[in-house]
Amino acid sequence: MARDEFNDLTKQMLRERVAGRCSNPGCRVQTSGPSTKATRQRYVNIGIAAHIAGAAAKGPRYDASMSAQERKSFGNGVWLCQPCSTKIDQDEERYPPSLLRSWKTEAERLADDEIGRRLPSKQDAFDNVVAMMGSMPKRFSEDGIANVHQAYAARLESVDPRFSITTSYGDKATCIEVRAKEDVSFTLKVQPDRAAEYAEKLRLLFERGEDLRIDADAIRLEGSELFEELRLPGKGMFEMKSTKQVAKTKLWLCSPDGGLRDPFEEAVGEISAGTAYVAFDGKSCGGILSIHYGHALSGKEPPALELKFDSTLWNGRNILTLSYYSQLKLLLDRLEKGWSLDIALEVEGNRISVSKGAGLGGSDFVRTLVFLISFIDAVRAIAERVAQTIMFRGTRTISINEYRTAKQLSQVMAGDEVTFEAIASNPKFEMEVSDVQIVRQYLESQTPHSAKIISRERAVQLFGYCFAVPLLSRFIGRQSWDPSSLIVTS
Repeated sequence: MARDEFNDLTKQMLRERVAGRCSNPGCRVQTSGPSTKATRQRYVNIGIAAHIAGAAAKGPRYDASMSAQERKSFGNGVWLCQPCSTKIDQDEERYPPSLLRSWKTEAERLADDEIGRRLPSKQDAFDNVVAMMGSMPKRFSEDGIANVHQAYAARLESVDPRFSITTSYGDKATCIEVRAKEDVSFTLKVQPDRAAEYAEKLRLLFERGEDLRIDADAIRLEGSELFEELRLPGKGMFEMKSTKQVAKTKLWLCSPDGGLRDPFEEAVGEISAGTAYVAFDGKSCGGILSIHYGHALSGKEPPALELKFDSTLWNGRNILTLSYYSQLKLLLDRLEKGWSLDIALEVEGNRISVSKGAGLGGSDFVRTLVFLISFIDAVRAIAERVAQTIMFRGTRTISINEYRTAKQLSQVMAGDEVTFEAIASNPKFEMEVSDVQIVRQYLESQTPHSAKIISRERAVQLFGYCFAVPLLSRFIGRQSWDPSSLIVTS
């Protein structure tokens, strides 16, 4: 059967409208140049006016509904280099007509942008790399890092313009976010031994709006050359994110009898929703406090509230000037005393959910943070008394001994009187006297007595800081003493 070929004028238009470059965004090689042979044309051409829909029946991407005139028209052509032309015809499923048309549109846009503009030279590229990455840059590039990300994203977008790409780097990992600009069909294949895991995570994505995360080597995406570009060696994660929307929660602390209702710091974050569940994840108190709040749309499950505390945001701060310390201390004090939290979830100023009476008094969050805040209170009191600057170090573990030392030392420094009821066992201490008999007679009297204990100078270690504690005195409250407990040593 005869092929519906392009005429010379159509071929010329296809070539000139892309400045003679291959329209494949991942290629874009120049397809023509000078020839040294003494021919009439005196140039070399490796470009081809390829058919988007096949030029003849049984050809690649043939569309029987098109007329012969449509098949050989400019609209059915795309300019490619010879290797790319061969590639699209040998794998027509990977290179459908929609993809080839997007190549053509993007190639024409790039050619239009480049009119009258100087193309970068090899030296330009070298200078930019040195400026961004070298130890002795030729010039400062304040946009160097951003340019690297933009260039990498543009390179990936050029492979398949139907997608937009965003790249970032953090926690020693590169993140590549892929978003479809239009409806795109693709195939996702899962390794058989990971199918059950993937199915469960997919259910949570649709029902609860939870992001799907799975090892990248557990799945394979097909349907775009971009997916092949992203199959890099090494360990990675594949993530499918639910749609998020900016939201905020307003919080109130409510007394057990309902008589008091005090506002707390609001949290700002994102809301995600599935077919059965709505969840909010945000941060309050400058990011120190993370809040997760969710509820089932059926109303059959009680709302879920989870608080998390990130002490690392205090690292390197003077322990006397920790941000939001008083608010967090108040929150814990109220929750410990049985106060509850009322929560209102808002999106764009519209209240979409209200939950009342969420109690956290016995939660791990409260128990853990009460321990930390109590320790910090003690260390703050010590730091003020000895005029020592102590920086917060949230990455280290606080031992029970360190906690007890801080509490006892802060009480002594505050001059607190300790009664016998507060002492678990009989106190023992040593004293030097010139006349033992006088001391014994004094203790045998029925009059209650007090004891004043003066500690030795010593060094203590708190939050990793070691400093000297001055002489301290402590009173043990008035009480009758048992003279039989007096042990005399010579």
